[in-house]
Amino acid sequence: MLGVNGVLNFWILSNIKNHKIPKQDLHEALKNGGASSVQSEDKINHRFKVGSNDGLRALPFKSNLHLATLKI
Repeated sequence: MLGVNGVLNFWILSNIKNHKIPKQDLHEALKNGGASSVQSEDKINHRFKVGSNDGLRALPFKSNLHLATLKI
C-alpha cells in the first residue's frame, strides 16, 4: 500500500488586537480537528503590516504564532 507517513506542522498566525477566536478555543478546535498537540510561543516577535479596509493604510501589528502538529 502506497501512502504518506509522518508529521505535519501547521502554523497559525493570530493578530493580538483582533481576537476573533480566543486562544483556548483555537487550540481546542485544532485538537478536535485532529492535531495531536498545539503550542504557542511565549514571546511575541512577529509583526506584519495589516491594511485598512480603504486600502490606504498599513500598520504593523504584533501576531501570536501557534503550532498544531498533525500525525499523518
